[in-house]
Amino acid sequence: MKKIESGNFEPKDIDIFQSLQWAYAKRMVNRSLKDSFIVREVKDHRLPEPTCKDMGKRRDNDYKHVPIKADR
Repeated sequence: MKKIESGNFEPKDIDIFQSLQWAYAKRMVNRSLKDSFIVREVKDHRLPEPTCKDMGKRRDNDYKHVPIKADR
């Protein structure tokens, strides 16, 4: 990745990097969840206040339960 980000690379370097990414992704999806996560209860944990301003109401899920008409 450092070589690619440096701008001094050849096309084969991108192919190598891509194959490494796929190998990692395949290894992660084939790993059991208990080996990937540690879940524990933290009593009295409070989420901090958001640090960014309110961006308004999201609308991407507003119509997810509206039935689709078949005659479209």
